[in-house]
Amino acid sequence: MSARPGPRTKGTPHSHNRRRPAGNSVPGLSVRTQATNAVHRVLSEGKALDSAFDAGGGKGEHANADRALTKALVLTTLRRLNTLDAAIDTCLDKPLHASAAKTMAILRVMAAQLLVMEMADHAAVTLAVEDAASRKDTRKLKGLVNAVGRRMVREKDALIAKAPPHDLPVWLTERWEQSYGAETTRHIAAMLREQPAIDLTLKPDVNRTTVMEHLGDYSPISLHRHTVRLTKPGNIETLPGYQDGTWWVQDIAASLPAQLLLDALPDPTKAAVLDLCAAPGGKTAQLAGAGCTVTALDQSAERMKRLSGNMKRLGLKVQTVVSDALADSPKGRFDGVLLDAPCSATGTLRRNPDIAHIRRNADIMALAKIQATLLAKAAERVKPGGVMVYATCSLEPEEGEAQIARFLRTQKGWTIIPITKDQALHGSVQSDGTMRTLPHFNASNSALTNTTGMDGFFAAVLRAPE
Repeated sequence: MSARPGPRTKGTPHSHNRRRPAGNSVPGLSVRTQATNAVHRVLSEGKALDSAFDAGGGKGEHANADRALTKALVLTTLRRLNTLDAAIDTCLDKPLHASAAKTMAILRVMAAQLLVMEMADHAAVTLAVEDAASRKDTRKLKGLVNAVGRRMVREKDALIAKAPPHDLPVWLTERWEQSYGAETTRHIAAMLREQPAIDLTLKPDVNRTTVMEHLGDYSPISLHRHTVRLTKPGNIETLPGYQDGTWWVQDIAASLPAQLLLDALPDPTKAAVLDLCAAPGGKTAQLAGAGCTVTALDQSAERMKRLSGNMKRLGLKVQTVVSDALADSPKGRFDGVLLDAPCSATGTLRRNPDIAHIRRNADIMALAKIQATLLAKAAERVKPGGVMVYATCSLEPEEGEAQIARFLRTQKGWTIIPITKDQALHGSVQSDGTMRTLPHFNASNSALTNTTGMDGFFAAVLRAPE
């Protein structure tokens, strides 16, 4: 379990031999321990990132910076897990025992700092050792953490050169190679290593040129329909236009399903639309912004509070209903129904890399059954001759193409309204008239590399029988 021996080099840390200050008084240690805790909860306890981060963290600019760095550490560690584990394995005589899972989390975060994020070598190793020293269950292995860190510093270039070709877990690699082929899977995997850009959906009545001028410090790029991409990061709530409600954050692929529904309605301003599983409300805002009379439904009261807050900021009026999508509330039928169904969310791994490590094949099968039930129930709420859009942010055919094929076999009179190339993004329209975006697709016709990348989405537009 020990690290392979190696000579000490000038400037490498030996903090395991020093007395550690009480509490988290070491600068940067709090961020480091929070990141370790979150990584451990995801990888060892199977918790989603939303619940894996410690609560609290204070207020103010410094606290915001700490939270941003903590999140960056965790996301990078989860995105590049195969690469980090391969480097750690090289630096150990034998794998750590399962009981040392917290120590492994410390090593993974340290490796992310050293090999991917290019943080200062001395600081990265010192904080990892301090993190180990601060915990009862890892204190005895602080020397091992130090030795592994020193070796990573010495052999950094070699470890990076020997990195595995991708960071996908085996179960997803096998799935996607079967569904999309080995070459496409490699392209997807390469994109999933990257930090995604920030996409903003603009309200239809705002001037795109003016918005882009105000956001000039963040290198905005105009994309499809109402989307602007920021190629430089920024704090969302302090960006120009946030407080004024001129835009909301929404990946370009996520904006397509609601737009497809709007395209299929004869007159959106005269349409009553039901948005099922609506929170946090990006698609709801698109529908309301286009003039629809929108009823937004979600079973989570907490998430609906967030949706209501977003609508208030955007100045949009929406009726909200907290209810299970399988219930009979609200009553009546609608001109259009949007079902963005709960799914495995494997299309969002750029933003939510934890999903790759907490989901399994069995989860997809279970979700597919729920989606089939939801789709049938949603169909009951569409007026004769009305339209329905079914969408998922999943790359799994069982949650997309197979669902629609099954629905059309079992629901008499329903037909697909084919999606056209000008409605969707390049390469996303399929031969059956449905849409599928993949993470490595280009979000514009431009050859610029920073317009490449989006969430993976499936969508189908369906017409109800008269």
